Amino acid sequence: MLVPGLLQTEEYASAVMHLHRINPKPEEVRSRVEIRMKRQQLLLGRASPPPLFFILDEAVIQRLIGDKATRRDQISRLISIANRPEVTIEIIPFSVGLHRGMGDNFTILEFSDPSDDDVLYFESVRDSIFQEDAEEISIYRELFEELRKISFGKKKSLDYLVEIADTLT
Repeated sequence: MLVPGLLQTEEYASAVMHLHRINPKPEEVRSRVEIRMKRQQLLLGRASPPPLFFILDEAVIQRLIGDKATRRDQISRLISIANRPEVTIEIIPFSVGLHRGMGDNFTILEFSDPSDDDVLYFESVRDSIFQEDAEEISIYRELFEELRKISFGKKKSLDYLVEIADTLT
């Protein structure tokens, strides 16, 4: 229900971190946001970044996080990243209704070296869980493909983001 950490702007990440902490200390929030931004830089700033696929529910795009400027900047960031050749962002429209992906926020990390096992990663603002069970990863890989089939697809998702951005200026 949130923009994934790898796609968040600093302001969006800060708003999310403040929301999920009881009496958040500014230095703790700042540190977590800096770590998130550094992770983005390390992954997306490479000469040859790996292919990245994101599937977002339309609610993620429509929900106001922070103020209007934060939303506008976050949508602009999504458009900018979606235009990169190694990145695919797809949006599942409201019209799909209830779908199996609504209950899970997951990432599948796949490695090119056959000796490295794939990893299923669940990230929240409070915790991270890693799972290396091949059967569990297979279930989530099937779910991922199911979600791709019900999404707008890459081009229509990007067009949708541009439409939203046009209404925010």
